[in-house]
Amino acid sequence: MTANQSNSTRASRIEISEWITHQKHTLRGFFTATLPSGMIVRDLSLHTKDEDRWVNMPSRAWVDEKTGTTHHTAIIQFIDAETRDNFRDAVLAALDRYFEQISSRGKE
Repeated sequence: MTANQSNSTRASRIEISEWITHQKHTLRGFFTATLPSGMIVRDLSLHTKDEDRWVNMPSRAWVDEKTGTTHHTAIIQFIDAETRDNFRDAVLAALDRYFEQISSRGKE
């Protein structure tokens, strides 16, 4: 099984829901992903720039009291880059499937 087939298999088990369009800079919207394990991850965000797409995990904003700068702390992290990239690819494939389903419903 190739990496793409593996991601496709995983993506077919990831369910996307609660899409909310919110376009600002690279941000395209927020969504929920239900994973094969039964875990539900809310407030994921889809970003695009040129031909690149990526998914950000939920985070919590905090303000540096000294500088007044807003920062974000990850709520969920991955053990390594390979695991993170596999998750991203599977979620992007699931999003593609989700948008295809919505598009085909509009054509009925």
